[in-house]
Amino acid sequence: MTNGGTSSGEVFRPSAARLFLFYVLLSLPLFICVSVLWKGAGLNWSAMLAGAGSIVPSSIIAAGIMNQLFPVRLTTAGIHAHSIWGLPRFIRWQDIQSVRKFNLPFLPWLRLYSADSPATVWLSMFPSSPAKFKLELQKLAPPGNPILSHLD
Repeated sequence: MTNGGTSSGEVFRPSAARLFLFYVLLSLPLFICVSVLWKGAGLNWSAMLAGAGSIVPSSIIAAGIMNQLFPVRLTTAGIHAHSIWGLPRFIRWQDIQSVRKFNLPFLPWLRLYSADSPATVWLSMFPSSPAKFKLELQKLAPPGNPILSHLD
């Protein structure tokens, strides 16, 4: 892995709609479970509905932030993405040794492993324009690259 140079390339942002669905479907059951466990039978339903209602705007904000902070850039040199901690990472096409899938509800990822670095690059596979993203990956990845076998 290197710093990736300064070549431009196509930028793909994660799908805000998928991120929103993930946050709502994760937050709502968690909120209900915690509320019931905390208050038990003395649950205040109006406060419960207000709290549950706040999940939607919070999820919109969180999805918007993730959409802006974690783009993927595909260049002729390689892939600019992020680590599991959100730190920027670059991996050259020829350095991709293996690829593994990682799935969250509505959010598929590919973990890209390099031949010369222990750092894993996490590539989000839920871009806002999936057809264009897939086409760009097919165009830029060299033949035989492990990432090509994960494009469905």
